[in-house]
Amino acid sequence: QPGRDHDQGRYLEFKSSKTFDSERLKNHLIREVEVRDREFCGVLCYMEPNCVSYNLEKEPSANNEMHTCELNNSTHEGHEVDLVKSPSFVYQGAKSACVRNPCKNNSTCQSGFTAKGFRCLCADGFNGQICDKDDDECVVGERTCSADALCTNTKGSYNCKCKPGYSGDGWSCMDINECTERLSNCSTDAVCKNTKGAYNCSCKPGYSGDGQTCEGEFVRAQKTLKDIHDDQPKNISEGL
Repeated sequence: QPGRDHDQGRYLEFKSSKTFDSERLKNHLIREVEVRDREFCGVLCYMEPNCVSYNLEKEPSANNEMHTCELNNSTHEGHEVDLVKSPSFVYQGAKSACVRNPCKNNSTCQSGFTAKGFRCLCADGFNGQICDKDDDECVVGERTCSADALCTNTKGSYNCKCKPGYSGDGWSCMDINECTERLSNCSTDAVCKNTKGAYNCSCKPGYSGDGQTCEGEFVRAQKTLKDIHDDQPKNISEGL
């Protein structure tokens, strides 16, 4: 039986108590190979990181004297309904630390590795020994958002949203021309100039103001005269 291999770091134990003659585990096939004997089928399962059981054809094929060996990514434990009668096969399960799958967030549990007896292959967006930690793609630089987008971390993933002044899906963002799209709040007496992600308003010649509010020189002169007039002392007739 395959044992410890310090190069691969795996220990897989096939016990006789997990051998079932004339039975076969279905719906968990990794791949099917042709072998000359039972021992080699076990070796192949050991060498396949996700394999924890196999189905072996008992009698060799008359054509090439080879046995069909089916490598499975699960044992019968927890999948008893998938262990079915099959007179021409024998099922062999290994002791698996992944029966109750300690790995989180849809990650893959591989039995027989590390001192814990298993290792987890994390799904994208997660890390940690049991894949229980979320990657913040926005911080670690794994995001693919546009440079003109904002990145928001989510569980196992992230979202991209174009910054104000830009349009697009977050992965590709185009500058919005507020001037031609009539989205600016410039005065009608101002000139709108588009900039990257924004715009500027400047009053036209003959006008003054902040660009959002512009006054003509004639109107401004009228206001100045009115202010001067309002500031003049008033003659108050003393009552008779």
